[in-house]
Amino acid sequence: MALRLSLRRWLQTQAFLLIVELLVSSPRWLGFSLFETPLALDTGASMGAKLGCSGRHLSGFSLERIKSDVESYSAAAGVLSYREEGSTMFASAFGNEASATFRPGLGCTLNLGDTSTLDQIELLAVAPDSSLPLRTNNHLQSLVDELLQQDNAAGLDTRALVVVHKGAVATASYGEGINADTPLLGWSIGKSVTAMLIGRAAYLGKPLLEDVVPFPEWSGDARNTIRLGHLLTMTSGLDLNETYVVGTDSTRMLFLDPLVVTRPIASPYGSSPGQTFYYSSGTTNLLTTLLQRHLGSPQALYTFFDEELRKPLGLAHTTLEPDAGGTPRRREGLRDNKAGRSDSSST
Repeated sequence: MALRLSLRRWLQTQAFLLIVELLVSSPRWLGFSLFETPLALDTGASMGAKLGCSGRHLSGFSLERIKSDVESYSAAAGVLSYREEGSTMFASAFGNEASATFRPGLGCTLNLGDTSTLDQIELLAVAPDSSLPLRTNNHLQSLVDELLQQDNAAGLDTRALVVVHKGAVATASYGEGINADTPLLGWSIGKSVTAMLIGRAAYLGKPLLEDVVPFPEWSGDARNTIRLGHLLTMTSGLDLNETYVVGTDSTRMLFLDPLVVTRPIASPYGSSPGQTFYYSSGTTNLLTTLLQRHLGSPQALYTFFDEELRKPLGLAHTTLEPDAGGTPRRREGLRDNKAGRSDSSST
């Protein structure tokens, strides 16, 4: 009897230790704590729906490739299942489902909150710019092809490598299933687009005011010392977390919040503005919102982008994907296939 009790206690102790080990080690092998599983499922479903919708409708990827792409961010995304209904992509896991809908010219937006504003935005027709010639250098071409192959053999999944020299495409190499006509996710290139638009507004005599508090929400606290220059140089001092794991500011902002500016505007004061550089997608979403408010509306911002950047540069294949309220997303909201196109391949 005593031996049986000792064995039972030993088994209970081992089971308890195993549970503790799983809880402690889960961030290493899952990317999040088991305590965060519900939040992780919500985040994963939204990420799968958004990237899946864009991959399908903008890049033309198969569901198999989309699934592989999403799983590259976290192995836990392997539990997601996908289905399509017209222009909407659904992703789900264990009852948690999210969806994103494609709109021509605007790309894909998560169905979070009221998205009716998006159906009212009109875009200008833009003719593609085919002025960038293709002057292939055979030696350089072989070098670039070899580099891309080495990258992909190492599991880096490099999709396109383009070299532009003296106003011409010297060479372009593409991964499997990718070519010069494939729009690819631009990620933080969107930050540069935001800076260009703000600079263009200033050049045209429509500058954002530099000596005022950017947002009225900050007027009554320590954030009232933040100015436009601090946002442009990412030295605002806002306590924003750019880490891309479950539950952080960045993942909530991109995949759970209907409006990408909600979390950055609510971010608390962290340190004195102008003292420390901190790379922040949330800061760029603040700048985009600031420009949109300055111009008057989401429609005004898209018209400004079309007239002052997209049309003059012939960016017919560039898409700025907005949030539910019409603000372009400045992390994974840019798709483009401009580089690497020659006269003969432009459409």
